[in-house]
Amino acid sequence: MPPPTGSALRRRKPAEPAQRGHVADDSPGVKARIDALSRRLRDAEKRAEEGATLRTENARLAAHLVMRGSDRPGLADPEVRDFLVERHAVAVAALGDKAPAFAAWFTAQLTKPSPLLAPYLALPEPVVVAPGAKTPPVPPRAPNPNAGASQDTPPGTRAYTDEEVAGMDDATWRQNRTAVEAQLVEAGKIRLLKKPATT
Repeated sequence: MPPPTGSALRRRKPAEPAQRGHVADDSPGVKARIDALSRRLRDAEKRAEEGATLRTENARLAAHLVMRGSDRPGLADPEVRDFLVERHAVAVAALGDKAPAFAAWFTAQLTKPSPLLAPYLALPEPVVVAPGAKTPPVPPRAPNPNAGASQDTPPGTRAYTDEEVAGMDDATWRQNRTAVEAQLVEAGKIRLLKKPATT
């Protein structure tokens, strides 16, 4: 068939969207599918963000545990430990995949600390006493006037009503069994055939 010429070209209509390979965006099924995929994408991004946050927090806590096991007095402050975690993060950013894990990095810093971290990682100075010198006497400690003030006195035995005993759940019964049985025996409401169990 010969190609169209002249007036045949002018009469030809432009192709419809469906003919061009496009899908009409106003169809309810397509919109629902796009919305569903958008929700799934947002949910996946949220889970990925939460997972990254959890991994970061777990790494920070693990680093704090490594440092808490150290004998260095400068690491007693949590802010100092956070600072060391930040310094490790800087080292990781600088070295990339070749960066050591926190425990290995921390051990290396203990053996040869950087000048910035040296004050925090210093060992306590040992007390040296001259061979012929006497150690200074330790001054006596003044008694603490608040000693024992924060400790509660143990509660006395509590009297349980019949309704309370009847309404106790298993955990409460197991916890208070001895006291309840002793109270009921004393009141003459029950008689135990064996010695009450201690809890």
